[in-house]
Amino acid sequence: VYVLEQLHSRSGAANGERARSAACRIRDPDYTLRHFHDDVAAAFPELGAIYAATGHMSLLQATESAGRLDTPHVIINTLLPDDLAMCKLLKPNTKAAHRWECKDVTASFAWKQYRELTADGAPCRGAHALAPSRLLKMFSILTSPFKVSIFLDTDTAPCHSLETLYTQLRATDSNGLLDVYDVLMVPAREAVRAGPASKASWAEPAAWTQLNSGVIVWSSRAITKKLWQRWIALYCSESSTKDFNGGDQHFLSQALLRMVREDRLQLYQLLPQWNFRS
Repeated sequence: VYVLEQLHSRSGAANGERARSAACRIRDPDYTLRHFHDDVAAAFPELGAIYAATGHMSLLQATESAGRLDTPHVIINTLLPDDLAMCKLLKPNTKAAHRWECKDVTASFAWKQYRELTADGAPCRGAHALAPSRLLKMFSILTSPFKVSIFLDTDTAPCHSLETLYTQLRATDSNGLLDVYDVLMVPAREAVRAGPASKASWAEPAAWTQLNSGVIVWSSRAITKKLWQRWIALYCSESSTKDFNGGDQHFLSQALLRMVREDRLQLYQLLPQWNFRS
């Protein structure tokens, strides 16, 4: 019971009610192994989508995008009390949205653990107008409860269900992309270089392309958790510099490159159609 309660409180189960059912009814003689399996599978599903939305327009976009997925495993993370209330109001009363979750990321264990970065008066959070929404995004990714997660920017318009995409990623009987690689991303549209790489200490090699943070697919592993933590640390460590513009993508590229070099993170570049821009 203690282990299940800790999993629920620390990782944030996709379905809190089913997690509590597994924890509280485990000693019930009428609660069978099948019931337990079904509750745990529903509470901690293998595949799910993650959104980060704050503000009226962002929430409208997120709920519209999530509605196109035709999948029950969706978490829309919010930042402010008004965001959470609006998310719940916008959640459609349909079968596809039956297991949607609108969550307050500030209630997560990780957000509280990093309160020196995330608190209202923290320098990182107040460094730029974009910083609160970018922190929301990074912590939404860090706290995903799914074994395999797909993060989507709120302005993304999915063309297939997650199950279809997952089938494509595991296209062989032996090893699919997610068995071999840790993170799957799409090159940024602006990744074509105008000149030589910068001479900064982390300078990118000529063959390295910046990656877009609007669509990210990853497996939940120790190395990917370390990647997201490094991303947050880099973002906040640079937030006091004069060139800081609130963007997150550049710092993700730094974290990715360092971890590919130092930790042998396995990164795969998806084809552009995975994040097509009209």
